[in-house]
Amino acid sequence: LRFLDNENAKAFVALAEDRILGYITVHVREQASYWKVKKVGDISGLMVRKDYRRRGIASQLLAHARAFFAEHGVRYFTLFTAVNNQAAIAFYERNGLTHLHTTMLGESENFKV
Repeated sequence: LRFLDNENAKAFVALAEDRILGYITVHVREQASYWKVKKVGDISGLMVRKDYRRRGIASQLLAHARAFFAEHGVRYFTLFTAVNNQAAIAFYERNGLTHLHTTMLGESENFKV
């Protein structure tokens, strides 16, 4: 419920005939005082149904996210995607996003649950 009552967070949903075709979730957050950029946006989810991809839905959702960030005084936003999700990476690059950093994943030895 915090998401619903939070003016700094929003979800945009693409609908057709009462079917959800896609969505994007956005959030504005304040950074610690030692950061040069004090306010940033985060996209925590962008998804379009497989059978509706390549129709401009993701671009429209991303445009809504950008407008939301601009309305909240946010210049920069981030999102994460898997390094092997080449289609998503290509989409984001076509839409002006650039690589920021790489997160590495390791596995500890002899880990037992």
